[in-house]
Amino acid sequence: MSFQASGTLRSILTFCVVLSAIILPVHSAPARTENTSPWIPRSLKSLFEPRVAANKCGGTGLYITNSGSGSQTYTVFEGAWTITSNPYKTVTLVSGKSAAVSLPEGFVGHVQRGNLLPTTWVELNMVAGAADGDLSLEIGCDGAAQVQASAIASGETPPVFGFSQDILKNAPADAFFNPANPTNEILGGKLTTATGVLDATGTDSVINQHTLTYEQSVLSQSAAYLFGGVGTNQAIASDNCLLVTFY
Repeated sequence: MSFQASGTLRSILTFCVVLSAIILPVHSAPARTENTSPWIPRSLKSLFEPRVAANKCGGTGLYITNSGSGSQTYTVFEGAWTITSNPYKTVTLVSGKSAAVSLPEGFVGHVQRGNLLPTTWVELNMVAGAADGDLSLEIGCDGAAQVQASAIASGETPPVFGFSQDILKNAPADAFFNPANPTNEILGGKLTTATGVLDATGTDSVINQHTLTYEQSVLSQSAAYLFGGVGTNQAIASDNCLLVTFY
């Protein structure tokens, strides 16, 4: 006895055969790949990745380097032309070492060696996006210093301002500060008892003409404020980071 399927049944049987060829049975689960790390969106990955400082200062502030021959403590004072009894920050560095000192945007003040006068000042004005620094010997000079912007708006290599030469060794005796007869009490702050620092030159009126005459013979007003508040180069950092080196 033979069986002959109708046209409709043949169509159904043909469809089933085709379908069975397309859908293969699953014999085993897919092999696990060696990379078993869960997928994490990029926006969340950034929370777990170490943050890289935008500059040497770690943001707004200073990167101070001791290029002198011995250990030195540097003091940051807040306020223009002032020394307060309580410094804003201090950092001690051995020779050849550097450290970042964070400062808030808008900070105005200076950094110097120690906390006594007379001394070399690196003046600071942490304007947002254009922090600037310059050198002043109007408060005295206890050695060389330089200031440089970490980055400038043009993208070029920032220039270095200040001076690195030792101007103390050849200075005349009457250019040095005399602790027995101090001439810069009007500047405020505690005076040093050291005799190996150059005297203050003053701002509105000359304090020690011998000091001013000598400094003007070895330095230009563009390198540091010697007398008067004009003509001195300023390092202007577009990333709010000033690189300060003391010698």
